[in-house]
Amino acid sequence: MKTVVQIDEEIKEIIPNFLEGREKDIHLFKAAIDSEDFDQLESIGHKLKGNAGSYGFDKMSEYGAAIEIAAKDRELEKIKSIVQEFEDHFQSIEIEFV
Repeated sequence: MKTVVQIDEEIKEIIPNFLEGREKDIHLFKAAIDSEDFDQLESIGHKLKGNAGSYGFDKMSEYGAAIEIAAKDRELEKIKSIVQEFEDHFQSIEIEFV
């Protein structure tokens, strides 16, 4: 199932780099999970929350916030679940420029 995200036409040129960065975040999240690096998970989640929100990717921002909170609480299993949901969401995104 595709998730349509409406993004401002004015930032169209920078969206590919933004999405590439989020793909890297997925790999960073998984590496931090493997090493149980909660500080790194919290940091990446915080950055995702802010960056995604400022570009108009609200759901992605919510995942970042949830990961940040779960990392503060040291809830590894919850983080694994959220990261998987985030990855599934990321792969389902279809951008519509408006």
